[in-house]
Amino acid sequence: MKLCLLFICVFTLTLSASSFAQQERVSLDLKNVSVKVLLDEIQKQTNWCFLFNPEQTKQLGKLSLRVENETVEEVLNRILKDTDLTFKFKNDLIMIVPKDEVEDDKSKKDIRIVGQVTDNKKLPYRV
Repeated sequence: MKLCLLFICVFTLTLSASSFAQQERVSLDLKNVSVKVLLDEIQKQTNWCFLFNPEQTKQLGKLSLRVENETVEEVLNRILKDTDLTFKFKNDLIMIVPKDEVEDDKSKKDIRIVGQVTDNKKLPYRV
């Protein structure tokens, strides 16, 4: 019983830590900088690491941004608005990806495979 209670507490704390991390706040005052510089600055102020394809982010060009105490999510929504890019949180990583990749992930379904493993004589295989 105590062990079960411990697992519940750890699981709950892990979930709240993950959602809290997405709400980390940053303050930025950047003028005419590349996406890399912007993301580096966010990375310095938070525990997030970024993964992105520089070729895909070229479309953003040079950015100027002034934000005070905004969440990382709000900042990313602002800079990626009106583009074909979006972002995904995964562990301590933020991935900047094309929107169609995210839609592809949503359309994938779990596949259940059912069967029986047999040996050469068609007898059930025992491990």
